[in-house]
Amino acid sequence: MSTTGSAAGAGTGSSTGAANETTSGSASGTGSATGAPPTGYVITVAAHGSWESACDDGDAGQFTPTGIVIDSSNIYVVAGGNLDLVVFDGGITVVIPNSVVGAESVALGRDGQLFLSGGQTQFFKVVGSNLALLVGNGAFSCLDSDQSDAGASFATLDGLTADDAGFLYASDVSFSSATGCNRIRKIDSNGITTTLAGDGASSFHNGPGASAEFGYPTGVAVDTAGYVYVADAANHMIRKISPDGTTSTLAGTQTPGFDDGSGGLFGTATFSSPTGVAVDAAGTVYVGDTGNYAVRAVASDGTTTTLAGNGTPGFADGALGRDGGAAFTSPGTMAVDTLGNVYVTDEMNCAIRMIHIDR
Repeated sequence: MSTTGSAAGAGTGSSTGAANETTSGSASGTGSATGAPPTGYVITVAAHGSWESACDDGDAGQFTPTGIVIDSSNIYVVAGGNLDLVVFDGGITVVIPNSVVGAESVALGRDGQLFLSGGQTQFFKVVGSNLALLVGNGAFSCLDSDQSDAGASFATLDGLTADDAGFLYASDVSFSSATGCNRIRKIDSNGITTTLAGDGASSFHNGPGASAEFGYPTGVAVDTAGYVYVADAANHMIRKISPDGTTSTLAGTQTPGFDDGSGGLFGTATFSSPTGVAVDAAGTVYVGDTGNYAVRAVASDGTTTTLAGNGTPGFADGALGRDGGAAFTSPGTMAVDTLGNVYVTDEMNCAIRMIHIDR
């Protein structure tokens, strides 16, 4: 699963954080309807430069992280078009340079296979330090394929995730209504591409398969039962797609805001331009709530709490909860390791952050 990762990496990060952070707060869990903050802390795994200095990390180039996955022993990050390997002391090694492909997102498939979306319109398998085209003819359009070649086309690929059955899921976004994307695409191991949900319109509608509509689908994640979660930035919602393609609203009301509470379209929880999602083994969905400079936790019934961040941009480690002191500037894509630690790309801070949750 692309949403889980290394117990070794988690242990390293947790021990590092424990040595440097003091935890505080309520013993309430992340899904608590009381709004009491969970206990735990946020630490910075890697950070280089600042946005003003172009996040320049010397040999690694521009470190502006936009995608992240964790395997059994490594953290892989897409940053500045590179595929980078990040370690806990902040060291960065370029695996695939930007000169090969302008990487947008990364996913971890079964057997540790890495996938990249590159050039915004193609998918690649990572083979050592090289790439093999999986699907995508490079055209800026939105066509499915019925053959295992590069026949499918995409508009602008954003979020990317993979399941244990060998399927990739991607958010395919249109900047123009004429392109007809704004869909969630599903790609099998041979590159055969279908549309899981979305009719191409930039709007809002829940329902089966191609009748569903998304405003601006960005981050995607998939759970062990095959349900796909989508950060719908323009609708300020977290959408849920069943394996048969039926789309519903897990949390969010179409109105931007920063409220914890109940889920569903008519619930009280609100978001502001969410862009990243990840789901853990227990079914909790973590959200990079970019417009609120916060990370949110959404329980399986849609009940939403604020995990970290107080609605104001900044760069600070600290305890969990709105008043815990941790701050983000652009929390986006996410990964969850096997111990339940959440990793967040903070692009404008040129950083990878780790959220440790006491359990």
